[in-house]
Amino acid sequence: MTMKKTYPLLAALALAAGSCSVPAGWSVDGAVDGAPQGTKIALEYFSNGRWMLVDSLALEADGSFGYVSPKPASYPEIMRLTIAGHGSVFFPVDSVDDITVNACYGNFGLACVAGTPAAEAFCRVDSMIAAGGDRMALQRSLVQTITADTTGIVAYYIVSKTVDGMPLFDSAESFGNRVYGAAAQVFAQYLPDDPRGAALRQAYFAGRRNQGDAAAADTVVEVPATGHINIVRYD
Repeated sequence: MTMKKTYPLLAALALAAGSCSVPAGWSVDGAVDGAPQGTKIALEYFSNGRWMLVDSLALEADGSFGYVSPKPASYPEIMRLTIAGHGSVFFPVDSVDDITVNACYGNFGLACVAGTPAAEAFCRVDSMIAAGGDRMALQRSLVQTITADTTGIVAYYIVSKTVDGMPLFDSAESFGNRVYGAAAQVFAQYLPDDPRGAALRQAYFAGRRNQGDAAAADTVVEVPATGHINIVRYD
């Protein structure tokens, strides 16, 4: 009698555990209007200055696509989707973020990206760059975005950008070096253990030494304590 009563209980517990399953990791999905069925999209991630292939996605008949990572992102990561000859779409992922990309086949690189505040910030940055105009005015607008960033990943994305094959901000130049310093401070304040913060800091000090600052090697970037951070939960 005891064993017969235990079996239904175990089955109920197993069913309850299955119904509480958590998504494996972050995801990206969306649609590309006007694209032929089967069009391939390369999904890549940014690692130490290089783009590494994660997977190749094929568009469905209605232009839709989707990808789910097998595990959450441990650190905020920069990703991109690329259709050969039609441009790339850039977005960040963190933990179990769900990103949505809606684009047109003819100008895939100008897609609308949504899902998180950081993803929307990436979209605004790329729209500002695509609009062109005065380079100095663009740089100053992007500096405001860097100093307002509390994720680190947006600041890192901006200082990694190139325009017409040239770095948007050059750590070897006086103005660009200060921008690298500001981006390094964002990481020091909000993501002190992220290795990209250390990379930004190294580039900052190397730039200062190249400008003749002999004391740069012994200089420490001081960041004031902020206490608790007020976080707006978007979902």
